[in-house]
Parts: sequence; C-alpha cells; structure tokens
Amino acid sequence: MNFYSSARRLWGRLTIGLLVAAGTGVTTTELAAQVAVGESEPYTFMALGDTAYNVPDDYPAWDALIESINASSALFSVHIGDTKGRGSCDEERQQIILSYFQKFERPLIYTPGDNEWTDCRRASDGTENRLEVLASIRRIFFSKAESLGKSPMPLTRQSDVSRHETLVENSRWTAGKVLFSTIHVTGGSNNRRPDDPPSMADYTSRTEGAVDWIDEAFAIATRDDYVGVVIGLHAEIFSLASIAGAFGGGGAAGGMAPQGGMGAQGGRGGAPALSMEERMTLAFGPIIDALKRGAEGFSGQVLLIHGDTHELTIDRPFKLGLRRVPPGAFNFENFTRLEVYGPPELRAVEVTVQPDTPWVFSFSPFYPRDN
Repeated sequence: MNFYSSARRLWGRLTIGLLVAAGTGVTTTELAAQVAVGESEPYTFMALGDTAYNVPDDYPAWDALIESINASSALFSVHIGDTKGRGSCDEERQQIILSYFQKFERPLIYTPGDNEWTDCRRASDGTENRLEVLASIRRIFFSKAESLGKSPMPLTRQSDVSRHETLVENSRWTAGKVLFSTIHVTGGSNNRRPDDPPSMADYTSRTEGAVDWIDEAFAIATRDDYVGVVIGLHAEIFSLASIAGAFGGGGAAGGMAPQGGMGAQGGRGGAPALSMEERMTLAFGPIIDALKRGAEGFSGQVLLIHGDTHELTIDRPFKLGLRRVPPGAFNFENFTRLEVYGPPELRAVEVTVQPDTPWVFSFSPFYPRDN
C-alpha cells in the first residue's frame, strides 16, 4: 500500500478523544479531534498562506495548487491567513474565498490575516468597518466546530472550552504525538489602535485569548508527553525590536516600549511618534512571551508557522549564534519557525512529521504540478 493510500486510510479512522487536564493549570475539559496516526508513524501536512492576491489573474494558479495538494498524501492543510490582496472586503469576496477553501478534498484549517479585515479601512479595500468585517468572517468561516474542506474534521474551539466565547477561530487538534493549534494574530499591528477604543477592545480580547490558548497547548503537550507542538498564526512577529528585549533578559517588550497614547499611525497629544518596530513590540510582545514560556518548559520540538511578509523562511529565531549567551537571555534550540510563500509565488510547504526523530519536523517546497 503506498503512502497516499495509507494516509487516506488513516484519515478514515479519524476518532474523537477526550482530553482532561489535571494538575497542569488547565481547568477545562476539551474535546479534541485526533487523527489516528501511530505514535511513531510519519505523515505529512501542507502549510500555506498569502494566496491569490491578484484576482482574477491568480485563480488558475490557485486552482492548480489546490489540485496538486489534493493529489498529495497530506492529511490536512493549514492556511495561515491573507486570503486576498487589495480590493473589497465585502461578503461576496469572502464567499468566493470560501468556495476555494471548499475545493480542498481533505481538511483545511484556517486562521485570518490582516488583509481580510484589519486593512479594510483603506479606500482600496472598500473602506468597510473592520470589526463588522471580522464578524462576517467569523460567521462565514467559523460557524461550526470543524475545519473547512470537502471532508471536514472536528476541531476544539477556544470559544467552546474557555471564557473567550467570541474566539471561534482559535482551534486545536492532534495527529499522533503532535498537538496543533491556531491563534488569531494578524500582521501590521494586530489591530492595536489606542486611538480607537473598539479596536483596542478587540486587540486586548484576542491577545488575552491567544496567550491563554498558547499556554494551554503547552500544558497539555507537556502533560501528555507530546513530541511536538505546532502553532499557526498570520503575523511576522519576529522583528528586531520585538525580540531584542527578550534576548537581553527582559520581557518581550524589554522595557523599551515608550509609554503614552499611541495610534497606529504615530503620536497623539504631543507624544512622540512610534516607529514600526516599536509598534510591533507593543502589539506582539505578549505573544512572544507566551511562546518563550512554552518552548522553555517543553521537552519536544516547537514549530511556529506564519506568513505576512511573503518570504519563505525556515530558521530558529530564539537561537543565539553566540558561544557565550548573555546572562538572562533565552536561547532555545527546540523552536523552529516556518514562514510560508507569498505573492508572487503561489506555493505551499509540505511538512513531514517524523515523531521518532530528534528534529520531528522537516520541510519541502511544494509547487503546483504545472510549475
């Protein structure tokens, strides 16, 4: 039996398992979808994002990529957001995007990016109300506790197992001894806009939820002896300013974030304007801190998948290339990040999971068949 047939057989044995957290700081009971893969059995999944920016010109390539993924042995695909370039953010556009997601033969798990909603204030994107667009995205793409695709699989949603009742887009599932989790963190400033109270309320809610979801994923993975944790989000959070403070021994903000009421576009009320790096430090510091805590306390491998800047990247952002690490700095070899392709390259990355190896995760570029 070839690997593709084996993968389809494994997918057919999808089971539902009950995870009860005890003594880990996790107090909820979670229903988690478990793909019935043997604990040492290898498998693959696809990682992709930042797709079909230039429509309708990109649609043939988008179709070709989906067809190639459908013909592969991947058990599921993870789309880390930015489903469109410029243009309207209205529901008609969202329904078109959904129709492409539903062409995937096997499960597709999606987490939103900034192009879908936080950038919709721009005249080139229809000037829709950002939070109204977010509400429509949640209704269209996340109405059920399951993935997208022609053969959806059940997912644990944060909204169903925690106090974060609005965060239907944050999900979790397992395959073999690897735990997967998506969190809603977008590019730009993650909608952190201190001059707009509704946006700040959204940012605060999603960031608190993201931190809790990350902490819970690592607590479960540590308790149940998982060999790997995969976290998918959209934003490129590893700017120099975002991580410099943490490498120096402080929190992710490192004590370097200016105080005062700052809008995303600069200063207000006489306060100095913030640079892009400083805004990113404020926006993503809590996320980086949570990832740092998780990696530090976890004995297995951690893979962060993101998009946003359209540069295929595989590296270890928390690993210092120094013989002598500064006191108080963190220096983790078990944390790998994968940034997926972006325009003009409409491609995916095939991730192989080998649970019985020290590295667990390996990567191969995945092109449409006609490329």
